[in-house]
Amino acid sequence: MTPDWASCPDVESDPEKLGGTWVLRNTRMPVSLIFEVIAPYTLQILEPVLRGVI
Repeated sequence: MTPDWASCPDVESDPEKLGGTWVLRNTRMPVSLIFEVIAPYTLQILEPVLRGVI
């Protein structure tokens, strides 16, 4: 399921920036890149939460 980025005020899609790719507002940082970088660490980040440490 793809999020509805249009309802998020912190991102924007502008045809002049990266061909309309959703980016963090006022940057050229694609939103998808954030998820690609974080994805390998998701379990490591959530593991303490799942064990009730945090």
